[in-house]
Amino acid sequence: EQHQRPHTGTGQVAAAMIAPTTETIGTGQVSVRQLGLQSWALWPGWLKALQAASGINIAFNRHGTLVVAHPQDRSEWQRFQQRARQLLKAGDSRIWTRADIQAAEPELAARFTEALYFPQEGTLDNDALYRALDACLDAAPAVTRHEGLACHALRADGYVPELEQYFDRIVDCRGLGARAALPGLRGVRGEVIRVQAPEVTLQRSIRLLHPRYPLYIAPRPCGCYVIGATQLESEAETPVSVRSALELLSALYSLHPGFAEARILSLQTGLRPALPDHLPRLTRSGKRVCLNGLFRHGYLFAPALIHQAINLLEENHS
Repeated sequence: EQHQRPHTGTGQVAAAMIAPTTETIGTGQVSVRQLGLQSWALWPGWLKALQAASGINIAFNRHGTLVVAHPQDRSEWQRFQQRARQLLKAGDSRIWTRADIQAAEPELAARFTEALYFPQEGTLDNDALYRALDACLDAAPAVTRHEGLACHALRADGYVPELEQYFDRIVDCRGLGARAALPGLRGVRGEVIRVQAPEVTLQRSIRLLHPRYPLYIAPRPCGCYVIGATQLESEAETPVSVRSALELLSALYSLHPGFAEARILSLQTGLRPALPDHLPRLTRSGKRVCLNGLFRHGYLFAPALIHQAINLLEENHS
């Protein structure tokens, strides 16, 4: 039976940022840049095809990311710049003066005298993305759904015990549900807040350097913003804590006073499947391809990894 789905999974607890360069600095892993830039190039074509097939517009903000820091976090700012020089290439970022900030993001010029601008970054509207994917799957004549089915074992010979059926190909994207088959897989708790702020008109994703965790503000249509994300080594699936909410909202207000009158739309938590190196793993065993461990980089890596997975499936089927 096909029905409207709430889309409340881990993929919804995200700002859906496509940030190959700033995430490279955050992780210290050059492979993040390489894979992320592949996806950055693929996303426009993906979204165009999805919009044509579903009739649903998916906003894709490609105005880049601006990284800023308050004076009291000067040491964080200096470390970030040093890592950028070590890990990135010339042209990946630009130093902005207060005059540059005034010209591009005037609402931030009163609080920040300098910034780093990363042009090859953006954020997409994941709410609209899920609606479009749903519409495409519902319209596909050859798709049979088995929703709410817990698959505890996906065998290399294509057999799924819960369905008592063999399949030509299996793509295993169970996340934490594949823990038994993927040693070292764990959940990392993330929390985000969604607000509507009519008095704020930021055009770009903003990263505010913070000594405890990377903090971002991602614009959405209709004056909405996604703020995140705490990163906690915990698998607790409880609601957002007071501490996390206070830290996120305080940082938000420190960025722009217009957020004081913002309306909180939701506070969300989710567990992100992660491996010890925080990098994804794509493997094949017989008829089964397993993709897991995308951590906080699902939207950043998805198109590139799916292309790799398709190649593995075609090799297996030939």
